[in-house]
Amino acid sequence: MQGITKGLPIFIGYLPIGFAYGILAMQAGFTFIDTILMSVFVYAGSAQFIGVGMIGANAGFLSIILTTFLINLRHLLMSASLSQRLKGNTKMKLSIFSYWITDESFAVNSSWLRKDKAIPFISLLTVSITAYLGWVTGSFLGALVGSQPLDVEKFGLDYALPGMFIILLIYQLENKKYIFLAILSGTISVLLSGVVTHNLHIIIATVAISTLGVVISRWKTH
Repeated sequence: MQGITKGLPIFIGYLPIGFAYGILAMQAGFTFIDTILMSVFVYAGSAQFIGVGMIGANAGFLSIILTTFLINLRHLLMSASLSQRLKGNTKMKLSIFSYWITDESFAVNSSWLRKDKAIPFISLLTVSITAYLGWVTGSFLGALVGSQPLDVEKFGLDYALPGMFIILLIYQLENKKYIFLAILSGTISVLLSGVVTHNLHIIIATVAISTLGVVISRWKTH
């Protein structure tokens, strides 16, 4: 029950984002089934939005794969982080759990584990599955109305995903250290955005600041 409670805000937040995706996918030429199955099996918000845009623009197959791969590289970092806190579970359980990791479920579960390391595995998994159901439900509803003329920007649906990330960032700012690291990470990412391509500035900033965060934590400990 705790897992559902923790995951419910993500479920609610995913509804408009999934709805926007469903509309965009239908307008890009996807069928109703294609739109739903992409959310069911791919389940990667930013990658789905970009993938839909690239497919709609007739981008090459390899370009789409490379772009979505680079965008989702951050999942390696999130999976590695959570795996250290779930060492007592089998590889099968960890494999199942990793499928449902998203930025939002990672943020909620990481924050929860920092406060209580004895949280049952099923509770953590429930957070992720609850979020997943919100995404698929939103996609389904968006696909239902996607065949009708609709200006996504007029309703602000194009801002749904960035808005969710901003809320998650605020949720993580528990002390001055996190605020400092967040500002520094954003600054590095913005400065590098004009230098590197394929969203690599996000990966570089994430790795650099994550490493710095570990160094600061260990320095304070000693």
